[in-house]
Amino acid sequence: MEKIPNSLEGPYICRQEPILRKDGSFAIEEITESPRSGSHVRDIIWRSSDDKEVSFNKFLPGQKYRFVKMPPGPYEYAALFKDKVITYGDLALPMALLSLLHEIGHAHIYETAQEKKYQLASSAYEEYINDLNNRQLTEEDIKKRGENPKDYVYVTEFDPKGKEGKEFVEEPDNQFFQMLVPRKLAEDFGQTHAQNERDAWAYALKTLRKLKQEGLDLEPGLKLEDFLNKIYSYLETYEKYHKRRGVKEKYFTKNKKFKRIELI
Repeated sequence: MEKIPNSLEGPYICRQEPILRKDGSFAIEEITESPRSGSHVRDIIWRSSDDKEVSFNKFLPGQKYRFVKMPPGPYEYAALFKDKVITYGDLALPMALLSLLHEIGHAHIYETAQEKKYQLASSAYEEYINDLNNRQLTEEDIKKRGENPKDYVYVTEFDPKGKEGKEFVEEPDNQFFQMLVPRKLAEDFGQTHAQNERDAWAYALKTLRKLKQEGLDLEPGLKLEDFLNKIYSYLETYEKYHKRRGVKEKYFTKNKKFKRIELI
């Protein structure tokens, strides 16, 4: 690793040894910065075997965003909006750059009206299920309030107490509970979440396609069908958990191909 001090007082710029794709089709160079506040990745450079380059910094929605590399695990790729951080894993693996662009897509969506709808729907749902009084609600209680039990759905939820971050992981020691939730809360959460995920994947696909048209194939040897198979495996996982939340409509996967309007 080569350390290049910008100044006696300033951060140190470190050029990591390039990560080579096994087939030799491209290399990834991470340029890290180590200021007093801690290390982070200043830029990620993709370089093809014929020396064409792509800087991933140019895809970020603003200069405040930064990259952070994560150790191997189920939560390598994420967009942490409050911290303005995009996390990632081993970029030499096939489709890793697709996943990275997906998280960057989430960062772009974060400031949009669609994201605000999703956040409101998600917050409303979470607030409802975390109210212990709501967890005791029965169909008889609903009738006594003059409401129709058909406007509610039974949901199976994970109790996050002591197990933060494991909501979407099936593990033997996970604790689940059932409760009645207004159908509209569950539907709004599922529908807005699906649109949010599909929009972020559409951003990733659109970016890869545009670069390929410019002669920069970031995922050589892979076709659109390969990308869609991976994307829909993720979407099906989310759909599974919203089905557990009483959502019957397949908002995530009912369109097996991304509409052209999503890729514009």
